[in-house]
Amino acid sequence: DEARLTHNPAIWFLTTLFLVEMIFFFMHRLTKGKPAVLILLTVLFGGAGYASTLLLDQSLPWNANVALTAVVFYSIGFLAKQWFVELKTDPTLLLCTGLLVLTAYMQSFNSRVDMRVNDYGDLFLFYACALLGSAAVIYLSFKFKTSPILTYLGRNSIVILVLQFAGIDIMKAFVYYGLGINIADTAQLSWTLFYTIGTLLLMVPCISFLSKYPILLGKPAKAAHRYEQKTSAG
Repeated sequence: DEARLTHNPAIWFLTTLFLVEMIFFFMHRLTKGKPAVLILLTVLFGGAGYASTLLLDQSLPWNANVALTAVVFYSIGFLAKQWFVELKTDPTLLLCTGLLVLTAYMQSFNSRVDMRVNDYGDLFLFYACALLGSAAVIYLSFKFKTSPILTYLGRNSIVILVLQFAGIDIMKAFVYYGLGINIADTAQLSWTLFYTIGTLLLMVPCISFLSKYPILLGKPAKAAHRYEQKTSAG
């Protein structure tokens, strides 16, 4: 499965997300949305996902074993979404920063986590860090929800996900052939920011083109009109 995705490793996320949505759909139908039963099924699927790290030497097609672990976060998001909607207190930047620092500190005690290859290290630390980090990002989204740049990136995150590796390769080619700098000499934070910003700028014309031809993204033509209305309204 991984060999078929080496040309664009980011695609693993889309196949896993598709399976997660299918699994959760059947979980929700089976439990009729009852929180207690849904939580029980979520724990069972999470346990099966972790067991797969011990029993399987390679990923299943479409990273199905990873989907068993990922559906835990999907379920938690479903169960917690109303609480976030009704949250009255506006999270402070200090709280967000504290959660991110705590996440980084706890993760320092765990081994490297790589969901793409079904590697989580310590199970408790994995879930604790994932949930704390997710809470921090959600709280930060409350603080920056009016940012037009972040809104634009969020609406077009799928396009960026799919095309980012091509953009990074173009940036590296520019650095090597255009600037005459060895890629091995660009392993610093400043160059990372350069690659990131450059890649995102390369995505802008791609997003513009695909918004005019939404059929290339599997969307009906009227989706482009709705997108243009949202963009102009924003």
